[in-house]
Amino acid sequence: MLINTRVGGAQRGATMIEVLIALIIFAFGVLGLAGLQARALSYGQGALLRSQATALADDVIDRMRADRTAALANKYDTAVGDTATSVTGTELAKVELKDWKGQV
Repeated sequence: MLINTRVGGAQRGATMIEVLIALIIFAFGVLGLAGLQARALSYGQGALLRSQATALADDVIDRMRADRTAALANKYDTAVGDTATSVTGTELAKVELKDWKGQV
């Protein structure tokens, strides 16, 4: 019986160290999951912007396809920095381009 108390006394505090190590491992896991969640949100935002750009490109291509003669005459040409208010004219191509620039 005397031997059991010495062994128990020598092992005192070992459980606390095991718990602390488990908490440290758990904390690193939670930090990893938080970083993973942040990256997933970032990638989701990028995918949303790419899909919107694709839809806008399809829209202007459909408008040009509907007014093929104006598209072949380069009437849909515009500078990248132009806004909807900078596009003027009453031709169908200019009205369509102004509307599309407003969506962009």
